[in-house]
Amino acid sequence: MEPPRAPRETRKAPNTLPKRSQDTGNLADTAKVDPAWAGDTRKRISGKKDDTVEVAEMVNNAPYGDGNCQLFRPQANRGKIDWDWVTVTNRCSYPVGILACFYNPGQERDCLPGGKGSWSLINLGPRQSGTTVATVPRMPWLVKGWVCNMTPIKHNRMLCVLPKSYNR
Repeated sequence: MEPPRAPRETRKAPNTLPKRSQDTGNLADTAKVDPAWAGDTRKRISGKKDDTVEVAEMVNNAPYGDGNCQLFRPQANRGKIDWDWVTVTNRCSYPVGILACFYNPGQERDCLPGGKGSWSLINLGPRQSGTTVATVPRMPWLVKGWVCNMTPIKHNRMLCVLPKSYNR
């Protein structure tokens, strides 16, 4: 059998403040200098609404741009194996996102909703060129494209998507 233990002595640690409840009254006390994040926490807890719009509430679809901005050309002299390389040029003075669907003549239905074609997004800066690959089985190919104006508007979180009328 163990001998009885003496009761533990508890002392108050030096330099400690008495505990206070975390209600809005304490949060409104700005006598102390708060770190930068405390202001946001204070607003959230006290129920004050900020004037900025939440990202989830924003309409983040990019506006459509001029269809003449896009220029597609087969890349010259790539050889027999690389016939599917394509140069894409942005001919406008603003950044664009180009939704492109390649198809062979007579198979435009591949690029309609529910078709077996695939859409790819090509982002280009003002007057910039880039390369992509035509997603068709053979030459010659055609392309259907939508241009989105990707000039940053709000929070730079815009999506380049097909119009709702096109999907119906």
